[in-house]
Amino acid sequence: MSENNFKYFITEGTLAQTVRLLTVGENGKFKRRDFVESLCKYCTNNTYNGNIGMVYGLRSTGKTVGMLQTAEILTEQGHKVAYARFDYDETGMDAANGEMKELIAHGYTHFFIDEATYIGGFLNLSAEWPDLLVPANKIKIVVSGTDSFLLWVASTSSLFHRNARFSTNYMYYDEYKRVYGKSFEEFKTSGGIFPRADMSEFIQSAVVLNLLHTIDSCDEAGYGFSNIYVSRLFGIGADVIYKAVISILKCAVMPSIKRHFVKFAESENLPDLGTAIARWMPNEKKEIQARIADSLRVYQDFNKIENPELVIEALLEFLVKIGCLTESFVSSSGYAAGQKIYYFSHNALMYYAIQETVNAIYELPGIEAETFAKSIVQAQEGFINESVVFSHVVMSTVPSVSGCRKAFKYHDIDGREIDVAVYDRNANTLCLIEVKSKSSINVASVFFDEARHLYDDEVLKNIGADNDCEVTRMIVYQGENRVISNELGDLFLANIEDFLLNCRDMARYINHFE
Repeated sequence: MSENNFKYFITEGTLAQTVRLLTVGENGKFKRRDFVESLCKYCTNNTYNGNIGMVYGLRSTGKTVGMLQTAEILTEQGHKVAYARFDYDETGMDAANGEMKELIAHGYTHFFIDEATYIGGFLNLSAEWPDLLVPANKIKIVVSGTDSFLLWVASTSSLFHRNARFSTNYMYYDEYKRVYGKSFEEFKTSGGIFPRADMSEFIQSAVVLNLLHTIDSCDEAGYGFSNIYVSRLFGIGADVIYKAVISILKCAVMPSIKRHFVKFAESENLPDLGTAIARWMPNEKKEIQARIADSLRVYQDFNKIENPELVIEALLEFLVKIGCLTESFVSSSGYAAGQKIYYFSHNALMYYAIQETVNAIYELPGIEAETFAKSIVQAQEGFINESVVFSHVVMSTVPSVSGCRKAFKYHDIDGREIDVAVYDRNANTLCLIEVKSKSSINVASVFFDEARHLYDDEVLKNIGADNDCEVTRMIVYQGENRVISNELGDLFLANIEDFLLNCRDMARYINHFE
């Protein structure tokens, strides 16, 4: 059969042409993201145990390019590969499946379905792929979708226990540097996402409209294909969702940003950011949902919302599930024990939230821009460095089977804060990390200044470390690598770029630290 007879899938020469078109830039072939290697292994593992590959991530994070690169590798290995991209709901599952079965009859073994969530009936009928097509024909099916929340809904319903997931959302600095060859400064403001439109338009199209598409799809699919998060958002307009999403992103950066300069503000309210908490006691601080709900009530002119707290909870969960934010926690024996915190999976979104926050502070009554400019710039740099280091450590800390190894922030009621702590109960090791934006450290005072809490026995006690625990203490900054010592012990001073390039294997990095 000629490849020209296929309506939805492309194969052979047409596929090769598409690969060349979409995976080659001005400087030659795009380098491959880390997930491509894992995806290739999945496609060639010779197991057909009733699941499909699922590539998810925000728009402009490399899903299509990575799938096409994988398709190219498989073709070079002699596999027969077909690729399709669906942009509208006009094509139904029956039509797509009919053509796949025809391709299978002609020896095709690997199917890449881009934007699969736009196939009509995807949510109801996609289980046919892992349950019937894959095991019966010994084929591999890989799907992707910018509508990552709908993929998540599918993974909890029709594709429950029937998917192997590959995320493009998070990009480590070493991967970014290898793939794009760009500087650390560019990584801090972009990371692994390069939207063609400005960030506000990107959020509108890649986040808000995709959420509305999920809601519509769940509504069409009927009972059993929704959840409490989707149901809480039915009937809420795009304008309200957009405003609330922006507020959530701002609130995710607010605690660390405010720590540097909001204490100088006279006002109790920050525009569009909920209630300022600068003068509140620590145990009076509101959770992120409640703070943004206060702000969301401002937007009731768009659409009346009966329970804004529930709407915010649903939107916050949505942002976590699609990978805009990643959920972690604060650990201590004080007021913040178990409190959830959120860091950004995409530096571009984080940088946008910071800029929006800064602009809002500049507009506060009585704020002199020139007076605050220096401290705001310092606050931006400090927060970005801290967030990037924290996310790298958390993402690279794989919990043990017993769940005894974890990374977290430490705050306590006595005002002691540690930016990153990694505790392994089984190995009885603890790594405490402070992140600084400065390029030099005063060796004479560092043990009693920047590193003071790293040597506080009360902190170790609150974390749960015993006297036999092996503790590593580190300051990550913009200077050179070195180790300094005094009667308290060793202190590692780690260059931030070197740290990020090597932190995926922390134990090896520390052992070979120079």
